[in-house]
Amino acid sequence: MSGDEVAAVELPLARACEKVLSSMQVVLEKTVKARDEAMRQFDGEGGGKTDNVGVGVEGVNGGDSEERKRYLAETKAAEIRVVRNVADLRSPEVKFKATAVEV
Repeated sequence: MSGDEVAAVELPLARACEKVLSSMQVVLEKTVKARDEAMRQFDGEGGGKTDNVGVGVEGVNGGDSEERKRYLAETKAAEIRVVRNVADLRSPEVKFKATAVEV
């Protein structure tokens, strides 16, 4: 338990919030970049047949419409990439700082 002499922004809860927000922001930024790259590959190189890791998105018997294939590719590409960014979760660069609010 912290004493009264410890500033509010120095409390463990404030520090934990800074780290959580910073790590979440980094993971989301990297997820958006990966999604955009996957969709560029889908639109360009893959010709709408595969997603960014080569998994087919044609559906059963390849009968899905182009719109459906794109939807499936976008859905997969937009998945949050937590495991791939575990280092950023363990030791994030703190980008957000707590500020004291007087009430």
